[in-house]
Amino acid sequence: VVDVDLPSWCASADKLGSLWFDLWIFPTSRVVSGSKPMMIIDTYYAKMPVLRLYVEGAAGSELMMNIVLALVSASETIVVKRWAPWNRYLFVEIWHHVAVTLRFARVGSTGRCTLQGAQLAQAHLFLDGEWVDTADDSFEAFVAGNYVLTSGLGTVSLGGVSPLIADADSFQGFVGAVDNFRIWW
Repeated sequence: VVDVDLPSWCASADKLGSLWFDLWIFPTSRVVSGSKPMMIIDTYYAKMPVLRLYVEGAAGSELMMNIVLALVSASETIVVKRWAPWNRYLFVEIWHHVAVTLRFARVGSTGRCTLQGAQLAQAHLFLDGEWVDTADDSFEAFVAGNYVLTSGLGTVSLGGVSPLIADADSFQGFVGAVDNFRIWW
């Protein structure tokens, strides 16, 4: 696991407008239904998970797998998007270019409440240069989902979950190689 500490200004939710993760992966292990999900990217604020991108086995199938984006709050983990499924035998032992783009909208409060945040408005996955479709990719679905971040990001873990995180045993580390990881804010 490689941890990347981000500049201090990234920790503020009001700095979130768009966020892109771009990397090459070479998975050498297959994820099957019922096994622990394999973490690709895990992000944190003050040692608390915020956004997660991982591979999981597709329910009811030993052959298929999904890429999942989840938003983590203090009380729950919400699956924002589940892309695919892909045939797990065609996915492994081949280099894949993965790009995840996230767009946020500002959340403001009136009156005495000073809670500020960023509403996740869109999330897109590109695999090997192709946009990956999902069942519901509409802006309305995101707003209805209430995917609000009240903090920005402080650390990005690449290839696994930080051992300091409470649910680290719920995931397996990425098995394979990762190269050319980039973040655009």
